[in-house]
Amino acid sequence: MIETYTGLKSVIITKLSALQIGGEDAFVAVYTVNPVKPTGYPYAMVIESAGEGEIIDTDRNERIIEFKVRLYQEVGTKTPAEASTIRLAITDAVMAMFDQDPQLTVADVISVMKVNVTPIEFEEITKDRPIFSSEFVIQCIVLVNNYS
Repeated sequence: MIETYTGLKSVIITKLSALQIGGEDAFVAVYTVNPVKPTGYPYAMVIESAGEGEIIDTDRNERIIEFKVRLYQEVGTKTPAEASTIRLAITDAVMAMFDQDPQLTVADVISVMKVNVTPIEFEEITKDRPIFSSEFVIQCIVLVNNYS
C-alpha cells in the first residue's frame, strides 16, 4: 500500500494522464501546480489539500490523504455549450475511472484501501478569458503500521 502524498499523487497523475474518452486523451496535460501558461485545454491539476488520521489499534493507524483535482476547459475556442459538454464528459469519465478502480491499482498492486471521490464543485471563471472548471476532492484511505 502507498502511504505518502508523493506516491499517491504520482498514481493519480498517471491515471488521469492515461484517461481517454472516445479513443482520445481526456487531457492535454496534467499538472502538479497551477500552470502559468497551460499548453492547451482541457487540462487537469492535482494538488495536495488535507489529511487526517486516527489510531485503529496498537499496530496501525488509518490515514486519509486528500487531494484536489481541478479540471479546466477554456470557453474561447469553444461555444459555452460545447465547453460545458466537454467539462461534463470529462467529469463523468473521471468519476467512472475512480469508481471502477476504488483501490488505485497499479500493475495489479493495490495502492489504497479505498478512494472517495466527492464532493464535486462546478465553476465558471473569468480572468483573462472565460473558463469552465470542476473540482473533485479525492480522499485516499490507507492503513499505516505505527511501528518500525
